[in-house]
Amino acid sequence: MKEKKYYEKYINQNKQIYLIGIIFDENEKNIVKFDWEEVC
Repeated sequence: MKEKKYYEKYINQNKQIYLIGIIFDENEKNIVKFDWEEVC
């Protein structure tokens, strides 16, 4: 998400922007990893 910079079109809207990543395990049907980062 960072590399493709999908968030750039929202930067000038005076809103907080968060990048959120979630990895699901198909076998366990559960979240394996969750990570987030505030951009601005």
